[in-house]
Amino acid sequence: MPPDATGPGGGVGLYHAAVELDDRDALAAPGDRPTDHELTVSPVDRGINTALYVEDPAGNGLEGFVDTRDAPEDRWAGTNRPFRVSDAAP
Repeated sequence: MPPDATGPGGGVGLYHAAVELDDRDALAAPGDRPTDHELTVSPVDRGINTALYVEDPAGNGLEGFVDTRDAPEDRWAGTNRPFRVSDAAP
């Protein structure tokens, strides 16, 4: 965490920032790129959206998601379901 962060626990005070992506290919793309940092990626399929959560080295929560509300309603299970990042692309 940055030493001057003023949020709870020394964080920046923001739960996370989110960006809507066009499709599952765009969601999977960051996983194809090497990084110099150890990042924990948390993929979640909520039925109404598919998302990847990551915390950057400064402790900021970031989310990329694809809106899937046009999917059949039977996919809306009302619970979060994990998925493999490699399965993000169709």
